[in-house]
Amino acid sequence: MNKRNKLIVGGAIALILVAYLVWSSFTGASQSNRSVKELVQNQEKYIGQPVRVTGKVVKGSIEKDGKVIRFAIAGEGSQLKVTYEGGVPNSFQDDAQVIADGELQKDGVFLARSLLVRCPSKYTADTKGSSK
Repeated sequence: MNKRNKLIVGGAIALILVAYLVWSSFTGASQSNRSVKELVQNQEKYIGQPVRVTGKVVKGSIEKDGKVIRFAIAGEGSQLKVTYEGGVPNSFQDDAQVIADGELQKDGVFLARSLLVRCPSKYTADTKGSSK
């Protein structure tokens, strides 16, 4: 194979890799954000679909079994059971706001692949014009 052909093949491979990276970033970004209420009310529509859901951890719902954590999140008057396997930050506790990426299972339990805990605001606006 001459130098020119090697350059063409190498360029084609690089182009294919770049195209794949662009495509995979868009498919990951296409994950929809849904409310707890929407998932609960339209379960059939979201079963097996990649979804991001945000909710507040229901007080007293956290159960740990090794690395598996089961809990419920609430939002807009609805509750959703969540199962997650992996480590969680120290701020994961009752009443914490969480963002879970995963899929709704046929049994109505949300199987989270990733779990983030939203930090509560440590700063509040002072109506008198000074910051805290």
